[in-house]
Amino acid sequence: MTTSQVALLEDETRSAKDRLRDVLDAIIAGEIENRRDDRGLGCLTVNTTVELAARDREAAELVARDQQLRLDALATVIRIGQRDGEFTSTRDPAELARFLNAVIAGIRVTGQGGADIPTLRAIATTALDAL
Repeated sequence: MTTSQVALLEDETRSAKDRLRDVLDAIIAGEIENRRDDRGLGCLTVNTTVELAARDREAAELVARDQQLRLDALATVIRIGQRDGEFTSTRDPAELARFLNAVIAGIRVTGQGGADIPTLRAIATTALDAL
């Protein structure tokens, strides 16, 4: 999933805001496609972080590498959006990337908890508005 998300973030034909929206939309679409009994299945990275990372060094290293790849791509797009005036937050792009990464994990967990699609979309929109 990270590979496809990074590909969306690196699409220079789209504005920074559209790239982030595309990633959030893809995550929500994945939640829709993979629902079982009105609950999302979650994300391998999120689930591994919660279940294994604290007690399995190899799992923790894999999660850390995956997360850093996503954080770097998010920070780059945020930096572009700030430069182009799409995002008004003056916070450091790396801090905002960590915020968005937490939002993404939150969308996954909220989906697993049974939140409906409008709720997940509202979370994504609020995150974009915060930038």
